[in-house]
Amino acid sequence: MNIQQKIDAILSTNKSNLPKLPASFEIPSDTETPLTSASLREMIEGESVKDSETFAKILQSLDAEITRIDDSASGLLAAAENLVSNAFNATSTAGSQEIIDAIRERDEAKSKLNAMESFLGKFKIGEAQSQALAGEPNESFLGALKEIGEVHENLKKAFSSDSHSSSSSTSGLDMLEELAEKHESAYEKLYSHITTTLSLDNLDPADPETIEDAYSDPFTRSALSALSNRPAFASHTKELIVSYRRNSVTKRFLLALTGSGNGTITLSPHDPVSYVGDILAWVHRAVSEENEVYAHIYPSTDTPTNTPTPSDSNSNDDNDDNDDNDDNDDNNDLLAKTVSGLGRPLRTRIETTFPPLTLTCSAVDDGSMECKTKVILLFSLHNLIKFYTQQIEQAASRHSSSPPEDLLETLNDLHKNVFSAYEESLTIYGESLRQFSSSSNNFQLSKQTIGSLAHGMIADMRKANALNPETDIDMMDFVLEKIIAPALALSETLDDVMKLKESVAPATSTASSDWVQRIDEKIEMKLGSTIISVSEKVLEQVGLMEILSLINSENPSASNPMSSIIGLEQSTVSRKVAQFYGSLNSPPIPSFEEIDSAQIRSRLSNGIRERMIRAYSDIYFKFKDPQAQYQGTDSWLNMTPNQVEVLLS
Repeated sequence: MNIQQKIDAILSTNKSNLPKLPASFEIPSDTETPLTSASLREMIEGESVKDSETFAKILQSLDAEITRIDDSASGLLAAAENLVSNAFNATSTAGSQEIIDAIRERDEAKSKLNAMESFLGKFKIGEAQSQALAGEPNESFLGALKEIGEVHENLKKAFSSDSHSSSSSTSGLDMLEELAEKHESAYEKLYSHITTTLSLDNLDPADPETIEDAYSDPFTRSALSALSNRPAFASHTKELIVSYRRNSVTKRFLLALTGSGNGTITLSPHDPVSYVGDILAWVHRAVSEENEVYAHIYPSTDTPTNTPTPSDSNSNDDNDDNDDNDDNDDNNDLLAKTVSGLGRPLRTRIETTFPPLTLTCSAVDDGSMECKTKVILLFSLHNLIKFYTQQIEQAASRHSSSPPEDLLETLNDLHKNVFSAYEESLTIYGESLRQFSSSSNNFQLSKQTIGSLAHGMIADMRKANALNPETDIDMMDFVLEKIIAPALALSETLDDVMKLKESVAPATSTASSDWVQRIDEKIEMKLGSTIISVSEKVLEQVGLMEILSLINSENPSASNPMSSIIGLEQSTVSRKVAQFYGSLNSPPIPSFEEIDSAQIRSRLSNGIRERMIRAYSDIYFKFKDPQAQYQGTDSWLNMTPNQVEVLLS
């Protein structure tokens, strides 16, 4: 749209709707000339010229101002360059060192200010730690206690150097003292809490579950570990814990012995071994449980649950090694002190079982079975006490604990006492075998033999020795000496000797080998005598024994031939020989079933057959001798010795 078009638009516009024009555009009221396009154009062009002139003046003013600023900047740059040049030149002058020192002091001051701000932030105790220490001891309490210890140590290190000023050292010492007071106060609070929690005043000594729950609490272990950083508190806490647990264990043991508590141990007059076994099992269980408790609350690892802070571990640098050793020794003695109260009631109760079992010289008349039972019971008690002594020592040695010397000494004394009673009773029993051999009426079981008594005794001892098989060599040699020696000397039958060999054979010591050799020698002797005695009985049954006796006792001659001797008449001997022939199909040789050894049974049977064959052979050739003057021997003495041997085999 050009100017003409704009003018035409203005003229055609309703004036009442036009906005108010600026004053410069107001048409003077005194002008009566009508408003035409030409006049209006002239007015607009005039105003445009005026505006252009005004804008030109403003641009000129801005250009002048920019020029002035540029000149000022140039002057400022020149002044700066001059200042730098002057400063550079000033370093070579005598006053330059003062400027450098001033700058350095300023930098040092800034560094100290930053260090102080960092220091205050580093050693500041937070609100959370303060609240935790003010409350009841718990895991948060232990965490805050550990953090305070670390802050305390860092603060001590920060002011341990001589480079600090007197004022800063004084401030540091004040902070150290304040932290130390908070630290010690927290340890006192923790000590009071843990000793109160574990006190028997709050726990029922007769209720082991309540006690174990208190000691198995993880916080208890953490708290005791934290207290270990303060030797005085830790030592006294250990003393109190040992006292609490010793009283608890001893009371529960006495209640069990008297039948007033859980796990009552009942005395059985007819079964002292079970009674003593129950007592020792209770003690073994108590030692194991107490050892586990101390292993939990005082672990043997080098790093406890709450690691000691440097301030704790370095508080006594000169005595670190000694303190560690003393602490370890103290921990190792905890178990021994805890179970020290069990020794006296343990000794009293077990020793009451010994006298009724100990044999006396007059006791052997009461009956072999009762005497044997008493010896076996003493032997069982000996093995039982020895077994549990080893088990208790092993249980105590776990977790690097020292063995409870007082308790083990009591057990060793009991072991010696019962072994002494056992030795005495076994010796008396061995001597009683001699009485049995002289008169079996001294015993109720008169049908038993020496061998069966000795064999039964040793067999029962082996059963009773099951808990300690390694004592077979140590103990059985003594048994063999006291039992086998008299029994072997007194055994009259092969069966007795064979039973003795069965008793000795399982032993493996050198002494047992010697006894086996001696028994074998007697077996050979008894084999020969048994074969002779049994074969004589067999020959008597088959009719040849009387003939042999007469042949060996009489001296026939030409004037007094064998056939004329009374008892050796032809009618008599022919009848006896016929009787012998009749037994060859089923000879009356014993089977010896009572003897377990098949080899011995075979040797006995073969030996008897050989004697029967030799006896018949002697009779055969003497009756066949013409000087015997027997008639028609081929008819009634018609079997040769070889034929008889074939039939008997």
